[in-house]
Amino acid sequence: QAEVLKATGKQSEAVKMLRQVVEFYPLEGKALLLLGQHAWEENDHARASLFFVRASKVKEWQVRALIEHARMQVSVREYDEAIRLLQEVQAIDPQPRIDRYLQSIQNLVLSSRIQP
Repeated sequence: QAEVLKATGKQSEAVKMLRQVVEFYPLEGKALLLLGQHAWEENDHARASLFFVRASKVKEWQVRALIEHARMQVSVREYDEAIRLLQEVQAIDPQPRIDRYLQSIQNLVLSSRIQP
């Protein structure tokens, strides 16, 4: 329901609903993940990180939350943290697409360190 509200432009109503869900069900991974994505969209990276970390504690949402958290870290150029998160994903559930993403970030970091 919150996703529908968000898709129809009713962002504040969606966030209010998600917060209520998390208040009653603190381990509701999908709600935590959506709140993290919303905070990221609002450039509240600290709050987004908190939601992604909380979502990553829920087994069913762990990999997805770690990936989203890593994507956010890349968006703010926190490459070392993104690499750490993606390595954690690969240790839990190795995926070729995540390996490619991880390699591209590692190559970016390596090339930036070579620059004079």
